Amino acid sequence: MAKSKKTAKGVKKASKKKDKIPIKNTEKMVFLESILKAITDGITVIDDNLNIIYINQSLAHFFGYKKPEDIIGKKCYRMYQNRKSKCKDCPAIKVFDKGKPKHIFHTRIDGHGNETFWELYFYPIRDDKGDIQSVVEYSRNITREKRLEEQVKGYEKRLAELLSVNRDVIVEYNANMELTFISENIKDFSGYTSKEVLEAESFIDFVTPESKKMLLKYFKNRMAGMDVLQLYEIEFLHKSGRVIPVEVSVSPRMEGDRISGAVATVRDITERKETEKALRESEERYRAIFEQAADSIVLIEGSTGKLVEFNERAHETLGYTRAEFKNLRIPDFEVIESTKDVRKHIKKIIKEGSDQFETKHRTKSGEVRDILVTCRAISIGGSDFLQGIWRDITESKRAEEALKESEEKYSNLFQKSNDAIFLHDLDGNVIDVNQRVLDFFGYSKKELLGLKIPELHPPHVLEASRKAFKKISKKGYVNFEIEFKRKSGDSFPAEVSSSLFEIADKKVIQGIVRDITERKKADRKLKESEEKYRMLLEQSGDVITYFTVDGILIAMNQNAARGLNGIPDDFVGKSLDEMFDEDIAKRSLGRIRRVAKTLKSEVHEDMVDVPIGKGWYQSSYHPMIDTDKNVTGVQIISHNISDRKEAEEEIKKLKEFNESIVQSMSEGIIILDEEGYVSFINPKIEKVLGYKGTKLVGEHWENIIAPDYHRRMRDCYSENLLGEQDRFEAILVKKNRTEMPVLISASPHIKDGLFSGILAVITDITDRKREDIAREELMRYKIRRGSSYLIKEKKLERGKDIIYELYKNHFKGLVITREHPEKMKRDLDLNIPIYWMTNDPKDKASIRPEFSLLEKIIDDNIDRTTFILLDRFDYLVTQNNFKDALNFVQHLNEIFYARKAILIISIDPETVSAQELSLLEKETSVLEKKHEERLSADLMDLLEFVNRYNRVGESPSYKQVGDEFRISRTTVRKRIRELVDKGLLKERKSGRFKYLVLTEKGKDSL
Repeated sequence: MAKSKKTAKGVKKASKKKDKIPIKNTEKMVFLESILKAITDGITVIDDNLNIIYINQSLAHFFGYKKPEDIIGKKCYRMYQNRKSKCKDCPAIKVFDKGKPKHIFHTRIDGHGNETFWELYFYPIRDDKGDIQSVVEYSRNITREKRLEEQVKGYEKRLAELLSVNRDVIVEYNANMELTFISENIKDFSGYTSKEVLEAESFIDFVTPESKKMLLKYFKNRMAGMDVLQLYEIEFLHKSGRVIPVEVSVSPRMEGDRISGAVATVRDITERKETEKALRESEERYRAIFEQAADSIVLIEGSTGKLVEFNERAHETLGYTRAEFKNLRIPDFEVIESTKDVRKHIKKIIKEGSDQFETKHRTKSGEVRDILVTCRAISIGGSDFLQGIWRDITESKRAEEALKESEEKYSNLFQKSNDAIFLHDLDGNVIDVNQRVLDFFGYSKKELLGLKIPELHPPHVLEASRKAFKKISKKGYVNFEIEFKRKSGDSFPAEVSSSLFEIADKKVIQGIVRDITERKKADRKLKESEEKYRMLLEQSGDVITYFTVDGILIAMNQNAARGLNGIPDDFVGKSLDEMFDEDIAKRSLGRIRRVAKTLKSEVHEDMVDVPIGKGWYQSSYHPMIDTDKNVTGVQIISHNISDRKEAEEEIKKLKEFNESIVQSMSEGIIILDEEGYVSFINPKIEKVLGYKGTKLVGEHWENIIAPDYHRRMRDCYSENLLGEQDRFEAILVKKNRTEMPVLISASPHIKDGLFSGILAVITDITDRKREDIAREELMRYKIRRGSSYLIKEKKLERGKDIIYELYKNHFKGLVITREHPEKMKRDLDLNIPIYWMTNDPKDKASIRPEFSLLEKIIDDNIDRTTFILLDRFDYLVTQNNFKDALNFVQHLNEIFYARKAILIISIDPETVSAQELSLLEKETSVLEKKHEERLSADLMDLLEFVNRYNRVGESPSYKQVGDEFRISRTTVRKRIRELVDKGLLKERKSGRFKYLVLTEKGKDSL
């Protein structure tokens, strides 16, 4: 604990008698500069014209500049906001006007184009008269805190989403199997209200006798501590008496080592949910890129140096056949490095991750070629490999060597020097000068050759020049600073380095003159700005202290002293144990000594109890080194992170709650790490894919997602890395290698505020896929997803009929047309997005007839649509050319096939040649109408009978059909089988009995 203020003052008086720890004046700026460099927050000083006159290195790096000088002197609104004029309500201007500090929150775009969040403080800087000379802007990057807040909201939103989209019934019961909670949606499939179920003695009162036995057995074994399945199927009794098959997922609740009850989800498994679509990847395209690359590309096994894979260019460049090259290792053709050196180099690249270097390779014929090698280490299946790109630079090296020889032969270092160079004799007569002398002094060469060196100095430095001549005559060299004057009479300071040597037995002096005007200005400016730097430190929101290696306080800023209820002079000269309690003092001293010894900075987080209150602080310890490279102490920069800690604790609680929900959900949950490996699964996904225990953990997603959807999954990773969610359809491969269509809802998985992989919710959509097929069968046209169709007509008549047919059967789509949107909307009379192709686009619904723009519109919408009509394709041909138009159609075919969408292209056949029309027909299919078959009266009557039952929530059995129509069991089975085969009926089995339900196609037929 800090001492009281009274005690602190007493110590202050006593300490005045002691020698204060000296800090050399030459080291003050080193100390101040090192503090400013170490401060991670941004500091800017702005003059009254809004010019940046100072910016620290941290903020300059944030905006993408290598050094602060690149941004100094420029307008703040131009550099920070990319504006041409000053910002509205500029806080800096308000500080100049009012003279009061200003505090705001703001967003900025960093050097990589990313949005960041900042807390900004503006303070006036006054001169001795009290006038405001400039404004200091202290900016703190609070992006991480903002992201933590968003993460908390994201967890809460995700939890709300999980609960809102969960159509399953949630059941909670205690150790006696007595119900304590059941969700309201129990009535949706059981007919009972939640109140009716809760008033029953037990949940098992609502299941069939067989299911009751299974539940009792499960409960008995579970309470005995035995491992049992947590996901099983039972038969639930509807209020009307019919049996409903349900799937129950159970997650036990524990109190210590004792089971106190469970939470279960109950799902009606007579139907499954819907989802979206997927994408397949073309392996041949990547292979073509690999093989056709202009450079040699190789894959090398890290442990052996063996060439595992390579393209044609690799072996052709060295003159080997593929079979010969496959059996070689790098030392077989490497010229510079030995076998041992090659092994060491491979290990070095694997350790450091990458390397680029030049080497030489020997061809089969013995010719040596220069090679530029670019390597990076990769891991495949847990083993280390090197991916290398070899570029033959033999010819370019020869060209470089020839250029170098030419430069060495003809370039004159004397003439190209950036410094002014004189050659003069011991009497000061100028013998020769380079071009830089002429530029500096304003004389012609002829004029200079008639002068002596003293004539180039102002009178008051001639004595210093004479001494320099005398010194160089004795020692042979001299370095000094002196003033020169130009032909115009202007003087400038210069640094001179002269040396004495002989040319043709004659002693001459070579003098190198460097203009140090700017350096002198910088020195003056540095001295003038010392007080300004000190003020910047005092305005910092961080706690900044400077201790000796033994823990004695050398300096602190005002913010640090305020935290201890004092001013800096109250504490300077005190030890750590005089300022803090024993624990924090001992811990801090240990860190200070360790940093001073290792010369390595450290960062720590601590709970600190100071007079202004307890709080979490993050502290950075940095060694302070003087100009002689001696450790003078350790600087500590601390800032309060209490808000962040509270947010992290809240996230932890939400995560634990989410885990319990995830375990009991009847959707499959998979968490993938950054590299695509499974790190978590819930019980549902184990059953769906046929894996036991956690055997799926550690598998890569490529092993459980069908190859056609690998590219779509990689796109999903890219979107999630940017913080976006994604939903798409895919095919999962079960353990028994059978396939299952699913909907994948993917969200970024965040850990410690950083992207650490993907959280995917998996839903089985097998039933919905079957319904989609049945729905397509109902249409009057033979249309399949993943296909492209060509309509040949002068006016869009049949095309509109097809769109209406698709829309009526609940397909979503959009239209891209040459017709005016208002006319197209009137003709279609459907709620479908319409884009107008025009060379004069005026809004978002109009677009130029350019293939790149059309592809972007299609790519942005294809995940939300089933079909796209590209009308008046002949207009695109005339605005571009047929070859590009045909390539565009071929590219669209790949996209629509992979996304399982429908592309309809309309064209006026008279606008293209017969050959061009034939090429388009090869890339597309022809739309055909289906033959419409009428059902017999007997079959129609049977459909009507089933429909009457279905409308009241019931399903008739085979026996009820036979009784109704007084026909034999054989005839009943025959008629039902015919309707099932036509997709009009479907059967549901419960125990020994079968029940009948109309399909969507069956309903439409009525």
